Amino acid sequence: MLFLRLVLHNIRSYVDATINFPKGSVLLSGDVGSGKSTILLAVEFALFGINRGFISGSTILRNGASSGFVRLTFEISGKEICIERHLKRTSTSVSQDAGILTVDGVSKEYTALELRQRILDILSYPPDLLTKSKSLVYRYTIYTPQEEMKHILLGDKEVRLTTLRKVFGIDKYQRIKDNASIFLTSLRGRTRELSGQVSDLSQKKQQLDGLSSQLNSLKENLASVTKELGRIQNTLFSLLENYTSLEKQMQVLSSLQQQKALLEQEYTQLHKGLSTQMGELSAVASSLLQLREQHILPETSAEKLSSELFSLNEKIKLSEQALYEDRLSIHRFQTFKQSSEGFLSHISSLSSCPVCRQEVGLSHKKEVHAAESSKIISYLAGISKLEGKCKKNEEDLAAFRLQQENLRESEKQLQVALIYQQHIFEQEQREKQLQGQIFSLNEQLKTASLRQSEVSSKIDGLSDLQARIQSLKHEIDTLSLQEREFALKENTLSVEIRETGRSLLELQSEISRKEAISSLASRLSLIEQWVLQYFLSVLDVIERHVFSKVHRDFDVLFQKWFSILVAEEGFSVRLDSDFTPLIEQNSHDIDYTFLSGGEKTACALSYRLALNQVINNVLSTIKTNDVIILDEPTDGFSSEQLERVRYVLEELDLQQVILVSHEPKIESFVNNVIHLRKENHVSFVD
Repeated sequence: MLFLRLVLHNIRSYVDATINFPKGSVLLSGDVGSGKSTILLAVEFALFGINRGFISGSTILRNGASSGFVRLTFEISGKEICIERHLKRTSTSVSQDAGILTVDGVSKEYTALELRQRILDILSYPPDLLTKSKSLVYRYTIYTPQEEMKHILLGDKEVRLTTLRKVFGIDKYQRIKDNASIFLTSLRGRTRELSGQVSDLSQKKQQLDGLSSQLNSLKENLASVTKELGRIQNTLFSLLENYTSLEKQMQVLSSLQQQKALLEQEYTQLHKGLSTQMGELSAVASSLLQLREQHILPETSAEKLSSELFSLNEKIKLSEQALYEDRLSIHRFQTFKQSSEGFLSHISSLSSCPVCRQEVGLSHKKEVHAAESSKIISYLAGISKLEGKCKKNEEDLAAFRLQQENLRESEKQLQVALIYQQHIFEQEQREKQLQGQIFSLNEQLKTASLRQSEVSSKIDGLSDLQARIQSLKHEIDTLSLQEREFALKENTLSVEIRETGRSLLELQSEISRKEAISSLASRLSLIEQWVLQYFLSVLDVIERHVFSKVHRDFDVLFQKWFSILVAEEGFSVRLDSDFTPLIEQNSHDIDYTFLSGGEKTACALSYRLALNQVINNVLSTIKTNDVIILDEPTDGFSSEQLERVRYVLEELDLQQVILVSHEPKIESFVNNVIHLRKENHVSFVD
């Protein structure tokens, strides 16, 4: 891994700054408070985000700023990686926004947790660090604040040992032991529980044998009952068939009896009808005889009478017309006569003409009188002649009307005779009809009598049918009762067999389950023994071996780095079993707290460098083993000790070493120097 560039925006004392990290040893130089530690915190924040207890959003984001970001560019395995994390201030806190990861120029946005996961993958750090707030591997390989390292050295040995176990991954063995203990406790409880569940297994097996015997006995009884029931049902079926046949015969008998009753009724009706027809025939014959004797048809036909009556009616019409015309002529002559007589009377008394006023002479009157008298005589002669004619017509008309009355009477007599003649004809027809009906009735009576005989014969043949049916019905009822009894027995036995079978299956299932549980309990006991006797023992051996190797390597490296930094003769260090530094001077043990400032720093730096190398050796796959950040590694060093730092840097032989120090002399030991300054509460990179 090689850090390339760090861009800061509104991060603590920085407003906008870009720091380029060259390869080799790099010194971050500046006065106290110039922003050196901010760069180290920003690098850690860029890699892992906010870590509770180490880095919070409020400690990173510049006071008064609403947002900020850190962009870190580094190189791993030939790939350039760029991480950009953003901070945003809310009314109550400072939180992380989504971050951006760029690999070989390809950018993608991730949530804070997703980005942490990707960085752990890229750095090949253990994946369990994803759910842990502290990134101990990073803290004890790349960057450890100097005060935190001194705190480890001075802190409680149990805490230190626990911390180092976590860093080296040795704590996993203790976790395995703890989990094994929990597992064994659970296993024992489960074994006891399972053993309790199978305590009655032998009793259940005895119950199973009893149920099996009971089931076999029930099946034998069922077979016997089923066989007897089948015999009864077969017999009953045969009887029912016979009963059905007898019922059909009974229906035939009932039908025959109905036919007999109908035939008797029909015979009575036919006989009654015959008597009625015979009586009617006698009456018709008597009536016909009387009609033939009393009513003789006239010789004149109806057509002739009708013709004569029509001719006479025409004569009457002509006579009436002539009489009417003659009377009308008489009335006209009388009118003329009266007019002439009136004129004569008027002319006789007339002295002058009313028109011309001339005097009328006697001679003229005589002439007029003679003329009018002649007319009157003529009128009287005409009247007399017409009256004679009228009298003749009246006499003829009276004679015609008398003839008309006679003809009409003859016509009435003829019509009556025709009616009687029709009646005689109808009576003759009725007589023939009655004779035919009487013949038919006689034939029907013969047929009815014959059918009555046949039906009576058939009925006599079925006279014992009712008794046979009653006997058969009694037998069927008896067998039906037996069938119901045996069917009930069969059903009861079937239910008992089903219930016993179900109980047997349940018991078999329970026994199988208990046998499986018993087998499982045995396997669990074997597992418990294996864990206790083999697994934990082997785990202890592995843990001791790993711990011993780590302790040995750590101790060797710790002594190596301390001997480089402190060359005083008779002064040596080593680690006890709890990784606590033991300082010895002139064969006397010296407590860490009694060391001088430079000696304490040398001891802490040696511990730090040894820890870094051991972690890199144990976790050989991580990709941060060629870079280290040393925070104030020379605090309290003498000039001679500062000179020895040069040898330390050379001995480290890392791709990149970043130092934070305010010692000017260190600048001569490193390849590159980054100068930092602070003005008006804002840090700058020179």
